[in-house]
Amino acid sequence: MSIEEKNLQENIQKSIQPDLLKVKNRQTLRNIFFAGAAVFVLLGVLEHMQNNTQSLFFVAVALLIVALFVQMSISSVRSDIATTVKYNVAGHCIQKYVQNYSYDLSNGLTETVYDSGNMFKNSDIYESWNYFSGTKNGYKFEVSDIHTQEEVIEQVPYEESHTDSDGHTHYETKYRDEIHHYDIFSGLLLILHTNARFKYSVRVAPNGFVSRDVKLDSPNFEKIFDVSCADSIYAHYLLTSSFMEKLVALSEFTETNIYLSFIGEQILIYISGVHIFQKPDIKDSVEQSIQEYAGNIGYVFRIIELLDFNSHHIALNE
Repeated sequence: MSIEEKNLQENIQKSIQPDLLKVKNRQTLRNIFFAGAAVFVLLGVLEHMQNNTQSLFFVAVALLIVALFVQMSISSVRSDIATTVKYNVAGHCIQKYVQNYSYDLSNGLTETVYDSGNMFKNSDIYESWNYFSGTKNGYKFEVSDIHTQEEVIEQVPYEESHTDSDGHTHYETKYRDEIHHYDIFSGLLLILHTNARFKYSVRVAPNGFVSRDVKLDSPNFEKIFDVSCADSIYAHYLLTSSFMEKLVALSEFTETNIYLSFIGEQILIYISGVHIFQKPDIKDSVEQSIQEYAGNIGYVFRIIELLDFNSHHIALNE
């Protein structure tokens, strides 16, 4: 660990020390209430056996309720500690490893930007966070976590009973509306600002996700991806054999579904199931968080390096 990171660890430890003390004190208090509840349950059993009363059981229940409220407060403080560590460590890593950086971990890429790739259906619930941007290998890039959901009203069956005048019970199946939420996309959105301008929108997605408008002469590529574009000649021009090999390598590296939209002067890369800068466990050391978050940034950089679009495609706007 560098001197800079040792200083960071010391500063974080100082800042979270009051909250760590709160957790410790509240854990002690919680344990006292749980122990007290156990004692009163035991006394309640003895009381019930001797006097057939249950007054001490009510005391035990009250103590358990208090203990649960204390536990909730502990969880809240733990979350505050994790947030403090995350913001300090992630900020440090971004400043250290990212050139021309900008970041806002509370917010993310806008829904308008997310929708501009024309990849997924419209969402009813949109969340984004962990935004940061910078430059890498000649690219200006932006990245953030995204989670989108659709809201679906579904009819759910239930039985309703009634008793007739003869005392017979009858059951009738009825339906009520319930709102359910289903994920559309949950993962990372990486935007690369290129030195090209795409004449047509080209979408590359896992097999079956988009209509296969373009047939390409690459069995390895077509085992993974389908391509949708209004102009097949342009799609062939964009997706050369060597570039398709890079997309296959990118799929193998991420080991998950990836979706790419080439539109305007940007490449939007949606990486399913991947999230960065996760809140740490407060039991983990600051050094562990530094390593994890530096690895998150390295993951983004590796994707940019594998794609290497700017060095491969020139004069696409001619």
